[in-house]
Amino acid sequence: MEPQVPASALARARERFGARAYERAARDAAAAIAAGERTAELHALAAAALLAAGQPEAAIASTVEACALAPDAPWAWRLHAAALAVLGRGQDAVAAAERAVALAPGDPWAHDALALARAAAGLALEARAASLEAVRLAPREPELQRRAGDAWLRDAPESAEARYREALALDGGSAPTWDAMAGALDRQARVDDAAAARSRAAALDPAFAERYRRQRAFVPLLQLGAGLFLVVLVLGLLPRLVPPRLAAPARAIAWVVAIFVPALFAFGGAAAARRGRRAAGPPDPQLADVVRRL
Repeated sequence: MEPQVPASALARARERFGARAYERAARDAAAAIAAGERTAELHALAAAALLAAGQPEAAIASTVEACALAPDAPWAWRLHAAALAVLGRGQDAVAAAERAVALAPGDPWAHDALALARAAAGLALEARAASLEAVRLAPREPELQRRAGDAWLRDAPESAEARYREALALDGGSAPTWDAMAGALDRQARVDDAAAARSRAAALDPAFAERYRRQRAFVPLLQLGAGLFLVVLVLGLLPRLVPPRLAAPARAIAWVVAIFVPALFAFGGAAAARRGRRAAGPPDPQLADVVRRL
């Protein structure tokens, strides 16, 4: 019989995950595993936290362990599929998600995992079919409505917008849905509406406000970069414009500017964009659902 997870270890890691302290949650789960509490639940929580923290390479080993320890648990295969999809291993992700669906055909989140896996494998039509099945099984779940919208976003932004509006009718306080709505509106060249949607997302969640601030910080930097490019271009012509006796120094100056100014610009831009503490965003709803079930 599989040993039960001590409530303290799992509860502590779940609390960290709920507070968006994903790396701390992963460390808590890993520490418990290292201490001998080798359970599917702790491996799954460690993997979910690492995926939420943007570390899929580190998460994959834990998803493999979770599947080995709980081969009949749909959530373990869903989590494994999510990690494989992020890593671009679409076909493997589809196989893992299909295992989850076979184990729990009535679970809408298993079909959502299949939709994500199929999208990662480049199977857009099949991904939409899986998304629609997830919505059919749980029509009142706003996150699944949003995910269905994501499946249409690239090719049919109007259809994606309709799905996002369905999701917002169910949960108007979802910052990720407002952010997704902004993307759909941008694709329809509805700039003002998209800006209003982003304002709603920023007001609801500081993580989105921080993301938009960093994106805006790049605009003047790009403009400055364009100006520097023109300066470098002019300096490249300088040796031809000065007297022959000054051509060599002018060429040396041009090379210095051409190499070091863009490098300094790139370094400064990266530093400006990273300045300040990053606000952790909400986890992928697939991950959040897995953690709820542990």
